[in-house]
Amino acid sequence: MPSVQKITPCLWFDDRGEEAATFYTGVFPNSKITNVTRYGEAGHEVHGKEPGTVLTAPFQLDEHALTALNGGPEFKFGPAGTVEIRPIVEIPALPAKTYPS
Repeated sequence: MPSVQKITPCLWFDDRGEEAATFYTGVFPNSKITNVTRYGEAGHEVHGKEPGTVLTAPFQLDEHALTALNGGPEFKFGPAGTVEIRPIVEIPALPAKTYPS
């Protein structure tokens, strides 16, 4: 019986979350962006994002849920993140791709 994912990791970006989700879903098979939410007029004085700018881009990597968040420059996305999908033996050879910094 497949396990139910109980935690959805959130990857914090300044403003490149949708771009990152597009990149990751292009690397891993059986992956997709599931939704995109956008900043509205409300809260502009706090977040400073233009209305219509991407807020979140939830996505799936081989049925594992993640969310890319454009939360602003308060926190930086670091290179120490790891994505592990099991069983590893079922993943075909992936092309050597790295996300541009």
